[in-house]
Amino acid sequence: MPPGAALRAWPKLQEAERRWIYFEWFTHGVAKEGTGYTTLLDDTASAYLMTFEAVLQMVGNQIGKSGDRLTAWLKTLPPDVYDLTCRGLRTLRNIEAHVRPGNLERVGNQLGASLFASGSDPGLTLPWCFTALTPIELPRTRHLTVAELPDWRELVESNLAATVMRDGVQRLYAIGQLAETRLTGP
Repeated sequence: MPPGAALRAWPKLQEAERRWIYFEWFTHGVAKEGTGYTTLLDDTASAYLMTFEAVLQMVGNQIGKSGDRLTAWLKTLPPDVYDLTCRGLRTLRNIEAHVRPGNLERVGNQLGASLFASGSDPGLTLPWCFTALTPIELPRTRHLTVAELPDWRELVESNLAATVMRDGVQRLYAIGQLAETRLTGP
């Protein structure tokens, strides 16, 4: 959070960052498959997605843009800010809220790496990834298009969910900076 920040969403953004780190820790510390673990990971990912969208809604409320006006404003941001990652995470959140429960899946048999690696700990973790989306699910959201689904599938199959979450936090930070500038001037 910048010193003297006017944007009220900064603490919520810090919460999104914490939830990403919790997820990262769970996938590293509880590197097992099983019903209880999978539910814990799904719930942690869902909490992250809810907080991710809450940050955007708080930003929108403060700058006077809600609903479609918020989405229109986000689309005016640099393409590396409101990008496939950001729009895909919003889509996952909307689908979880309106279409089906969210869930993660294991992709491949390889192990992933964790930011908690240190010393003799190699930081290996099971590769939990977000699920790909289907065209049938998209009418409930307006953040991704059917044409973008192959790119989204590639993104979520080639990156651990924790990596996508980390990238999402970085996008939220950039959005927060742009909203802060809008509120306080350059």
